[in-house]
Amino acid sequence: MNTGSKIASLDLSKAAVSLLLRGNALKIAGRLEDISIIDEFSTESHDPQFKYILQREGDHFADFSYETFDPADTETFEGINSLLNLRTAALKLTFLEKPLHQVYGFLFKLARLKSLYDAATQAAAQSVSEITRMRFDILVQSPIVVFPKDPAASSDALVLKLGEIMARNRYEGPLNTIEASLQGIGLTSQAYVQQRLSTLKMIDDVLITATVLQTEGIDHASKPDAPDIKVCITFTRFHSMTSIRCL
Repeated sequence: MNTGSKIASLDLSKAAVSLLLRGNALKIAGRLEDISIIDEFSTESHDPQFKYILQREGDHFADFSYETFDPADTETFEGINSLLNLRTAALKLTFLEKPLHQVYGFLFKLARLKSLYDAATQAAAQSVSEITRMRFDILVQSPIVVFPKDPAASSDALVLKLGEIMARNRYEGPLNTIEASLQGIGLTSQAYVQQRLSTLKMIDDVLITATVLQTEGIDHASKPDAPDIKVCITFTRFHSMTSIRCL
């Protein structure tokens, strides 16, 4: 609520979290079943789905786990300080200008908590500096943004599919290989003609992949041309052509 009027309702359904501590190592895992933000500011909406500013698409919202390893434990330590796994379902965001503006204005007032934010940021930065090697495996499914034409009078909308985001890495000696991709990018127009849905695909199934090679401890005196970081990017163009760029 803001100055006595409702802005939106945040609904977080069932969640489960487990924590395991062993010496200087820990493992935390959890699952969040559902999340939604419902518009309480606007009074009129032609399509009931437009009242959902944010909603989940899929079986459950998120599965995550984070694990740290103790270098002193020779049985489990493999040169990796921490391991992060994250899987999330698609989130659909409906762009409603007035409610989003009200939410932004409300969150802006939370700047009064800046001292708390600074303390949390400093603690997080300190913990990150202690991690020399982190392995991660992240998959975020197809964030979707819906732009209604006129929420109060029409169900027509422009749907932007941001694509499935994947990122993972692996260590092989001094080499850290990071693989990332963004696939399934699409832009679709949805219009109702005589109460029948008509769709037009403007952009469909664009794929972008990137491979990053990071090498530690290179002797640039003996290998002056050896790069510390090498990046290769591949992307598909709209006419089924492929382009590769390496830096």
